[in-house]
Amino acid sequence: MSLTDLLKLMLDLAVLWVIVFPITTFLHECGHALAALVSSDHAITIKMGGGPGRWTWQRGRLRLVINPLPGFVGFTWCEKEGLRFRGSVLISLAGPTVSLFLGGLFWGLTHTGSPPDWVKSALETVSIACLIQFILTILPMRYPRWLGGYAGIPSDGWHALRLLRGQSTGK
Repeated sequence: MSLTDLLKLMLDLAVLWVIVFPITTFLHECGHALAALVSSDHAITIKMGGGPGRWTWQRGRLRLVINPLPGFVGFTWCEKEGLRFRGSVLISLAGPTVSLFLGGLFWGLTHTGSPPDWVKSALETVSIACLIQFILTILPMRYPRWLGGYAGIPSDGWHALRLLRGQSTGK
């Protein structure tokens, strides 16, 4: 591997980490939030990044709390009290559904027409990031320690499976 190839790989990874993953995570969380807004009358909070939020924005029942680091970590909260079974399942699966939809959409756009190579590469990168996010969130599991801000947290698939089995989704 040449120095140029190594520098390109490092730049690609930096773009993924700093730009692509935070955006795809935010869109994933927006899926959960939209389902929660439709399924409940409670306030919904999307939190991006770890630690206390530096910036807060609120519109109606939706609150967005942002701490830029690490930007790929995101969570959506909605009060569960009074939430029906169907709404709970919908909220759990909405984020992964958005990730799958966006992954397919961007993959399809890479193969539509003949975009310039850099556009095709960018669309493929976003598509792959969305599909990886879909897989990591739909698999019913507790996240391993190496996933940092998600360590020990149950996945969306874990929550949905517990709900479908009639079990509590509490930690």
